[in-house]
Amino acid sequence: MLLLLAALALAEPLVSEVLLDDGQVLRGQVEKQADGSVVLTLASGTMLRFPAAAVRDVRTATAATPCPTTTPVAVAPLPTTSPGSAPLPSPEPGGAAPAKVEPTTASGWPRDPNRNRYLYSPSAFTLGRGRGYISQKELVLTEAAFGITDFWDIQAGTSVITLLIDGGQFGVVGTKLAFPIGDMVHLGAGGQALFLAGGALGMGFATVTVGTEDRHLSVNVGALGVFDDFSQPTPVMTVSGNWRLGAKTALVSENWIFFGGDVSPTGDPVFVVPSLAVRLIGPAFATDLGVVPIILPGSNPPVLPIPWVGFTWNFALPYAK
Repeated sequence: MLLLLAALALAEPLVSEVLLDDGQVLRGQVEKQADGSVVLTLASGTMLRFPAAAVRDVRTATAATPCPTTTPVAVAPLPTTSPGSAPLPSPEPGGAAPAKVEPTTASGWPRDPNRNRYLYSPSAFTLGRGRGYISQKELVLTEAAFGITDFWDIQAGTSVITLLIDGGQFGVVGTKLAFPIGDMVHLGAGGQALFLAGGALGMGFATVTVGTEDRHLSVNVGALGVFDDFSQPTPVMTVSGNWRLGAKTALVSENWIFFGGDVSPTGDPVFVVPSLAVRLIGPAFATDLGVVPIILPGSNPPVLPIPWVGFTWNFALPYAK
C-alpha cells in the first residue's frame, strides 16, 4: 500500500485541456459553473473564465503532453460571480476579476462582423448562429440579416422613402447557405427576390470564397429574371474582394458583370459596374465609404461616379458564439 501511494504521488498529474472556439488550447485545472461557463486555473495560478459559447471542448491530458503554441489575445474583465455560483477567487492582488478571451483572426485582430458580405454582394462566410445586423445602404435600402445557424443566413429589406410614394413600394428577401471545405475555401449558394409594385424579380447564385476572414476574394455566379417569365434569365456575375488593413480598416471592392443587353443601359452585351470603398470597422458599427463609377460609353461624361455610403449595426443574441 505504501508503494502504491508513493507511485501515485510521483505520477504526473492529470490536467484539463480547454479548446476554445477560435482554435486556442489552454491547460490547467477546470471548474464548470452552473451557468455553463468554464473557469480555468493555469499552472501559474492565474484564473481565466470563458463563457460557454467560447469553449468548443474540455478534455483531459497529461501535463507532459506538449501544448500547441497559441497567439495571446486581448482579455477583458468579467464579473467575479455568476448566477447560481459562489464568488470566484481573484487572480491578481487588489481584487481584479477573471478574464475573458475574445475571438480573434489569424492576424490577431477582432473578427469583422461584416465578413458575410461586401457592399451588397455576399461572400461564402456566414454571420454565425445568433448574430445579425441592420444596415442602411445609401438612402435606398434598409436591410436586416440574421444567422439562423452557423451555416444559414436570412435577410429582408425595404426602402423607407418609397413607403411614402404611391405605388413605389418594394421589398427584398433572401437566404444563403454556406460552409467551409478547407481553411482557405468556402462554398455557398442562395437566392433573393425583389418585389415591386408591378411584379417581382428573382436571382439565384452560387458563391466561392478563397482566403481568410481578413483577406478574401469571392466570385458569385447567378441568373436574374422575372418571376412570371423565368425562361430567359440574364446571367450575372460578381467579383468582390476584402483586404483588411488593420484592426479597424479594410478595403472593399465589388464588381457586377451583367451578360445581356436587356439589363444594360447602353444595350451592350456586357455591362460592368465596378466599385471601391473603405470599410471602418468597430465592435458594433461599420461604415462603408466609397464610389460606384457607372461606365456609359458614348455618353458625356462617359463615367458617372456615384458615392456609396452604408452604415451597419451588428448585434448578437446571448447564445451566439
